[in-house]
Amino acid sequence: MKNILFILTVLSASIACSPSFADDADNKDAEKIHLKGYKKHLNGNLKAAEKMYTEALLMNATSCEVYFKRGVVRYESGKFQEAISDFEKVIAMNPSHAEAYNYKGIALLETGDTASALKDHDRAIELNPNYGDAYYQKGYIHMHMGEYEQAIKEYDKAIYLVPGQGYMHLNRSYAYYLNKKYHKAMHDINIAQSIMSDNPYVYKIKALTEIAMGNNHSACESMEEADALGYAEAYGNDLIELSKKYCKK
Repeated sequence: MKNILFILTVLSASIACSPSFADDADNKDAEKIHLKGYKKHLNGNLKAAEKMYTEALLMNATSCEVYFKRGVVRYESGKFQEAISDFEKVIAMNPSHAEAYNYKGIALLETGDTASALKDHDRAIELNPNYGDAYYQKGYIHMHMGEYEQAIKEYDKAIYLVPGQGYMHLNRSYAYYLNKKYHKAMHDINIAQSIMSDNPYVYKIKALTEIAMGNNHSACESMEEADALGYAEAYGNDLIELSKKYCKK
């Protein structure tokens, strides 16, 4: 999920960060390296992208766009503290950069600093009240804090602002499931399935919801679909015991 969100933000980062290298004739080489790094980034070559972004910044340390993109790469590489540092540089250069606050919050959550993460997502929303992903990230935090009603409220706002995103419906369905609102959970999971039918995790949440509703046969079919789509390889073997319990053959 996160990769999709980051790519969208990277594509829009230049809007929040200007002027770019291209506005300064003395920094054309830095801009070329930056663009090469960007191509590597989009192709998933994070190590090369980080190296090129760093090289571009050594030539010109005033581009908040490149700091932002390097922060994204570092986050995706698991370098959370370094990512936070880059996002803080972006904020120092442009205090109105909502995306930097949002993704700093995402990185902070990975370090366990939930309170600071929520503050950064709130700041992102203050700067951009229509920032659907910031609401989504708040929902994610509240859900994992066991605050399911609040999580659902945040997901509601996110889905209203950014409709048609399967992962948002998937997470809201899980929040509904944890809050024992199974019919609403099933409604959301069906929407998620229609959008991302090849995602095995969708079928796990569907199976859990079907079990809670007493539909064990349908749950077993959902678990079989999850298995066929490679659930174990992607997420682990937790469905095996669930299948043994509810899918006796």
